[in-house]
Amino acid sequence: MGNYNKVDIRVVKNEEERMQAMIVRSLVYMGEQACPYAEEFDLNDHAATQIIGLIGSEPVLTARIRYFGGVAKLERLAVRKAYRGKGYGQQLLDFLMEFC
Repeated sequence: MGNYNKVDIRVVKNEEERMQAMIVRSLVYMGEQACPYAEEFDLNDHAATQIIGLIGSEPVLTARIRYFGGVAKLERLAVRKAYRGKGYGQQLLDFLMEFC
């Protein structure tokens, strides 16, 4: 990862962290990829495990996990543009795989 800042990746535990995760998704999917709101946000967000990644207090990445029987589905992985190419996406994926 080089000399980049450490990202603190964890399960969302309160409403502030949930909002931060949704903001990262909004920036990446709606802002960069022009994904319509109705496609990006759905009722599955309420049943999914939400993940947030912070550098200090700045939200930089997110994902959600949904469960189907004995299967976990990784969804909505997003890393803010300014933080890409620095290994944070791999750290997110490593966290998700270990968590599942």
